[in-house]
Amino acid sequence: MPLRPFTQSIGVGFRQSGRANVMFGGGPATLVLSASPFYGQVGTRTAANNTTTSSAVMGRTAHYIRANETISQLWIAYANWRVTISGGVGEESGGTLTTKLGYETVGGTKVQCTISGGGATGTASALTEQWFTTGTLATPLSPGDKFYLRPLLSTTDSNGLGAVARNADSGQGDAFEATSTDKTISGTVAQSANNCIYPIAIVGLTTRGSVALINSDSRVMGQADAGSGTYGDWGLLARPVGSLLYAYQNLGIAGDLANGWVSRAARRIAIAQWSTTWLGNNMVNQIAFGASTTQTDILAAASAAHTANRRYGHVTCPPKTTSTDNWKTSGNQTQDAAKATFFDVLNDWMRTTPAGLDYYCEVADAQESGRNTGLWKSDGVTDFLYTVDGLHSPDFANSQVSFSSFVSAMFGATAPSTFMPSSPPF
Repeated sequence: MPLRPFTQSIGVGFRQSGRANVMFGGGPATLVLSASPFYGQVGTRTAANNTTTSSAVMGRTAHYIRANETISQLWIAYANWRVTISGGVGEESGGTLTTKLGYETVGGTKVQCTISGGGATGTASALTEQWFTTGTLATPLSPGDKFYLRPLLSTTDSNGLGAVARNADSGQGDAFEATSTDKTISGTVAQSANNCIYPIAIVGLTTRGSVALINSDSRVMGQADAGSGTYGDWGLLARPVGSLLYAYQNLGIAGDLANGWVSRAARRIAIAQWSTTWLGNNMVNQIAFGASTTQTDILAAASAAHTANRRYGHVTCPPKTTSTDNWKTSGNQTQDAAKATFFDVLNDWMRTTPAGLDYYCEVADAQESGRNTGLWKSDGVTDFLYTVDGLHSPDFANSQVSFSSFVSAMFGATAPSTFMPSSPPF
């Protein structure tokens, strides 16, 4: 159904009617509003596990509220699973996850979160998530507010805890300590662990849309992107989504394939239903399958989204090249052999918004030297400006991608309250 005209306070000193551009958290944002509130993703910097770390970890991660209104309570989930691509294993877990969680304001106030039933400690069996809630916050979070989560996690899995293969962002206040000492509501978390653990979902009562970055690869996971910038977003899709001040779930996995993805993604598909729209990026690992099979595989992911009553879009694919000068110039790059038969075919197909997809977003034009050149942009001076290895794009290159002209297509005209959960996780 179309969005119904209405006026509501969005909690930051001005009022909003329907859909418009407003100042939000220090910058302009296009607000996509629902006629009624629903429960959905309201936080940033959530991610799926793709590796392992120590069997016990105390963490601290920073997040930002992306909502149209103040948020008085949060529900947070941690996954007892990781995605293993080698051998086609998919989502796996070999033990029980035991968790506690603290919530921290930027002013340093700490609150113990609780599980369903009111206890402080939760246990999650294999291939499930453990949910916590902050309870009613003494000081509600306004749009744009920063907060921290302080999880204590341990596992009986001999492989260790599921984690994200990236270094902690100390600039945002992240830290991961390989310890079983409980610092959820007191003490300082010291950085000592190599891999990070982020929640898989941060849910609140909202009227603002959100994006699940799903059926996506290492470019979306953020390989080569250090997460620099005001809000610490990382990756090919989280940066442009985050720059528009939308909440997101980054479910990109290094090495993932679109081929057979639905059969390997049960938990990601389930947890992504806390976001209002889904967006994928899974082409470059598909070269061996060819363009035609990749089209079929992408449409299979779209079908899974439609079964979940979510819109599904995909992005165009940046190039893959080699270089003799560290990608300082375009002229010293060599196009991938599949440039004409794979990249060009799929990108041109994507730009038609083919039947089965609800929308597409343009990425390649922001990073390619010209449409369908098959070469990375460059400035003739700077090494590794747009790519560090011919495949992965660093912070600067990802920050050049903008989805501002695709917002209406991403979210559509149907009020999320008609298909999003009307009840919290518990």
